[in-house]
This record gives sequence, structure tokens and C-alpha cells, in this order.
Amino acid sequence: MRIPVSDLRAPILAFFLALLPAARAVPPSGFSEPFLTFYGKVTDTRVGAGAQVYLGTLAWTFQPPGTAAPFTVNVALQPVPGPAGAQSFSYRLEVPAEKVPAGFLLSDQTVSVTPGDASFAMSVQVNGLPATLRTPANGPRNSTLTYREIQRGRFEQIDLLFASPDTGGQDTDGDGIPDAWEIAHGLNPNDPSDADQDLDGDGVSNLGEYLAGTDPNCYEWAKWVAANYLEGADASPQAAPARDGIINLMAYALGLDPRVSKSRLLNQAVRQTIETVGTSKYLVLTVTRPGGRTCVVDYAVETSGDLLTWGSVESQDIVVMNSTPLQLKVRDARALDASIKHRFIRLRVTPRP
Repeated sequence: MRIPVSDLRAPILAFFLALLPAARAVPPSGFSEPFLTFYGKVTDTRVGAGAQVYLGTLAWTFQPPGTAAPFTVNVALQPVPGPAGAQSFSYRLEVPAEKVPAGFLLSDQTVSVTPGDASFAMSVQVNGLPATLRTPANGPRNSTLTYREIQRGRFEQIDLLFASPDTGGQDTDGDGIPDAWEIAHGLNPNDPSDADQDLDGDGVSNLGEYLAGTDPNCYEWAKWVAANYLEGADASPQAAPARDGIINLMAYALGLDPRVSKSRLLNQAVRQTIETVGTSKYLVLTVTRPGGRTCVVDYAVETSGDLLTWGSVESQDIVVMNSTPLQLKVRDARALDASIKHRFIRLRVTPRP
């Protein structure tokens, strides 16, 4: 006898359901509370009297009370504005916190908020090296966090001290930077003052760049994004957070604040003039560029006669009058005369490959 397909479905479904394990209820997560926030200075004690560090990785480990497993919260070191906008601190660490009633489950990497005191043992590493905790007055700070419900949203300054490894090498001026590194990056191995200078304008001293293993002549894109608090879609090179039509890549290249409308400042950084060379007049574009950007972007001046076709071939389209790390001055290769009705000149900025 032929059995209709519809009559087979129920027994087959019942068979598969019998094979499935019984579903177990998963406790809901606790209720989110304001972050527990630490911030402070990070100092490398190996360098002279100590040098503040703004680059690297901070790993903060918490051991909850009882038998719970420890967890670690990681954050990148970077300049953090202090009072009046000064870049006073090296890090800001936000630790998730939850209120966990009976029957609820504390989320991973989260501090529990309880009516009474809960103690967490803490240990910290900077760039993989152990760090000691200090108070703002540079006194010892114990390594135990005592936290309770009444302290929700707590902010605390905890400064950190660590000693970077001695890389060896001669250091003639005693500024903490080996001579070979100074020479390789255009510094003076006989001048200790250049350790505190900031060649690329990224808020990190040359000494800080050496300790972090970064290039003192390059303001890296990621550092610029972080320093300007750009997140999500606003962090894209093509985004214009100030809604003024000037994209982040151009703001970076010209040293402008990407969050503030800057059309007037743009005219100061990129200035178009008409200059006389010999007996002829030419369109000239002068670009003022901050240091440390040519490692990330290329600057190209282009000319056109119709706003459709643009060229930047030297001698054919443009003539470079001056090119230094801080200024680019270019003129149109074609003179303005009665036979030319229209000439245009512009700056184009593109990411380096």
C-alpha cells in the first residue's frame, strides 16, 4: 500500500525531536551599571628621572573574589586630554560593571556591583612588562580594588611605573635614545633637548616614539583618528564629520580639526595667488603642510582648463617652485594670456600605497 508523504512527516519529525537534547534555561545577564574608570600617567623609570609614555599596550588583570577566573581588560596607550585640554595622561581604562541579582549571570570581563565591599586583586602590564601602581602624588597604591554599589561610576587616577628593557648602544647626550636611532631618524646624538621635541606633531615626544618603536617623523593615521576622537563611520578617510565637505584625509594632510567646520582655515592652508614670472602671469598654489604627513598621504597639485581634465605632469602641467616637508608651492605650466580663457588649479591628496 502506498503511504501518502503527508502521513510520513509526523513520525519522522517525532523521531528527530526525540534525538535532540532537552533545552536548558540560560540565566539572563546582569543589569549594566556605569563603567568603572581608571586613568593616569605611565612612566618609564629606565630613562633618567623617568619619561612619560603615550604609546603601547596596557593590560589590566582583575582577580574577582572567590573562585571566579581572572579576566584582563586591554587598552592602547595614547595621549588623553587633562585639565584645560592638556595632554596630561597616558591612558583611560573603562571596565564594564553589572548588578547581578539572584538567578542572573555576570557577563564575562565584568566587575560585579554589590551592596557590600567586593575586593578584586589587580595586576598591570605595560607592553608586556610588569607595572607598579602609584597615587597621583606618586605614593604607592595598593593592588586591591575595593568596590561597592555606592561607588558606581567611580573615576580614579592610578599612575603606573614600569622599566623598559635596556636596548644597549651608545647614548652620547644621555637623553635615553641611542645614537644610532637618533641618526637614523634625523635627530642630533649630541643634543639632549631633541628627546622632548615632537617632530611629527602627534603629541608624542621623540623619546616616547623611541620607547614605543614608532617613527618620530610620521604621524600615523590611527594615532590621528584616536587623538581627534573619531569613531565608527566618522573615522573613515572619506568621511567629513564637520559636515563641511572637507574629508578627513584632507583635514589630516593640512593639520585641521576634522570635527570643526574649517572652510576658512582651508583657505589659509591652501592659498591660490597669481604671480608674475618674467613678463607672464601664472596661477600659483601654496600648500602649508604640517610635519609627519608625507608618510601617509601624497600631495599633488593639478591644473585644468575646463574642470574636466586635470593634469599634474611636471613641466607639462605644473612647475614646482618649492617643495619642503612643510611647504609645497606649485604654479601652472601655462601662462595666463589673452589666448587662454580659463585656467584652474587645485590640491589633490591621496593615501600612499
